[in-house]
Amino acid sequence: MSVGGMRAPLLVESGPEEEEVEVEVLHSEEELRLSVHPAVGVLGSGDFSRSLCTRLLASGHRALVGSRDPSRLPRGLFPEGTELGSQIEAALGAERVVFVALFPEHYPSLVGLREALAGKVLVDVSNADRLGRGAGGSNAQRLARLFPQSHVVKGFNGVSAWSLQTGAHDGSRQRGKDETGAQV
Repeated sequence: MSVGGMRAPLLVESGPEEEEVEVEVLHSEEELRLSVHPAVGVLGSGDFSRSLCTRLLASGHRALVGSRDPSRLPRGLFPEGTELGSQIEAALGAERVVFVALFPEHYPSLVGLREALAGKVLVDVSNADRLGRGAGGSNAQRLARLFPQSHVVKGFNGVSAWSLQTGAHDGSRQRGKDETGAQV
């Protein structure tokens, strides 16, 4: 085929001229952004949750934080754009993924969310290696037993809230040193 043949239209009109059609924009730019980046739930309202929300929002996601008592959260604690609510609101609003950023002793507060979390991915972000160590398995295993209809995964091992919020280059300097002076 010659180069000139590539310029010829593939479809040739063979009928009366078509009317001009006015195209109506059905979705705002914000609605399109939200359809591409699903809403993500975060259960818990501590340091790690705030840092996680900073990253989620920067990536274009909706961040839905669920707290046991959202009325206790001070204004301005979370980054602008974070949607604060109850645990059930965050669980229901999350489309696919819910980060569980709670100490294990608070897991019983989640039992009423089983139906809302069914079929969703629960990401255990706990770094609490001293709380309840050895009693009943890892925190992710405990969550998996509590939520058999959810898909539980473990993530962020060894990642501090500070390094998550500030980035890889600064985070390692913030973790501190153990009693021997070694970086931890």
